[in-house]
Amino acid sequence: MPTILTATGLLESASDDALVTFNGSLGPALAIGRLPLGTAADMDGAVAKIVGHAPASKLDGNVLLVSDVDFVSNPPLDFAAASSEVGAALSGWNAKNFVRDPNAGEATHTALLEALRAGPVAVDYQGHGSEDIWGGRMLSASDSDALSGSGNGTLMVAATCLNAYFIDIGRESLGSALLRTPNGGAWGVWASTALTLPTEHALFSKTVLASVLNDGLTLGEATLKAKQAVTDPDVRATFVLLGDPSAHAVATRSSALSVSPPRAGAGGCSTAGEPLSALAPLVLGALALSLRRRRPS
Repeated sequence: MPTILTATGLLESASDDALVTFNGSLGPALAIGRLPLGTAADMDGAVAKIVGHAPASKLDGNVLLVSDVDFVSNPPLDFAAASSEVGAALSGWNAKNFVRDPNAGEATHTALLEALRAGPVAVDYQGHGSEDIWGGRMLSASDSDALSGSGNGTLMVAATCLNAYFIDIGRESLGSALLRTPNGGAWGVWASTALTLPTEHALFSKTVLASVLNDGLTLGEATLKAKQAVTDPDVRATFVLLGDPSAHAVATRSSALSVSPPRAGAGGCSTAGEPLSALAPLVLGALALSLRRRRPS
């Protein structure tokens, strides 16, 4: 399904939220996701990771907090402090910090690939970036082959610029590359389609990750919660979910059963849990590919 272009403070870029934002509201009304993949094989690989990932557990699950070193801003941005803020929100999870060493470019790159292949439950990145790279080229879209085959896909927040810029027909975004990486990479990615200021990146990251890992929300529910938390309109409009909004990262709890008074047509049992959510999750890429497959050749 085609996206909608929206004007941000620094450029015009894609905003899937515009498809589900109604009546002048400040945020999306529905949980929405996209699989921005161009071939049936890539789509099959991404869907296999989404439906096949094992539920995360605090007993044996690690969260990787990756931070950049800023040589661009004056004064420098403290990405390590942003990572610490995210880690503090993930109570009970074993958080591992990974800080870019500006004096060990290739060694840092190799070490990060090893950390990703080890299979962290989730990864958060705070730092500079562009369409297909993180700061210092410690991770890029070309690393897809190196990450494939590990059997350990992760859930990722790329709190940087342009990692979800899926509308560039000449260059693959890092988020898309990680999503299509077979049997590795990522099974869900939150990233921006635009250039955004980092003032609320940590807030977005800790809200989505705490919501899915601590509270057990779906990826889509967590996205809506994070977009209600941030106030920067560019962050709200351009951070998209590359993945399935109905997916869970941790095992869901079954609703408890309670006995209700007999009534006509009733079996006597009812669930005491919350009613079904009114959200209507959409996976745009899968829909588009399904329609394309039905066209006569």
